[in-house]
Amino acid sequence: MLDDAPAGWVQATIRDEAALVAYAVLPERRRHGVAAEAVAALTAWLHQEHPFVEANIADDNLASQAVARRCGFIRTGRTRGGEAVWRHTS
Repeated sequence: MLDDAPAGWVQATIRDEAALVAYAVLPERRRHGVAAEAVAALTAWLHQEHPFVEANIADDNLASQAVARRCGFIRTGRTRGGEAVWRHTS
């Protein structure tokens, strides 16, 4: 199923305290490892300049939590904008 068609998006927002990653995958492209591959690559690149990379994930977004875990993020005790903060350290 994997081809050159768009699969979703991944982005980084740079803040003073951490780089924040966000991602989404189109429904027809889910469950193929696309998000984990993109997030892992972006996180590695961000760590070249930023010691902390974070993601804000809703408590009910189990798929996004699974992606974060696969990429080495750990849930913190903090929240931001009503979502749990997950952190990846270099």
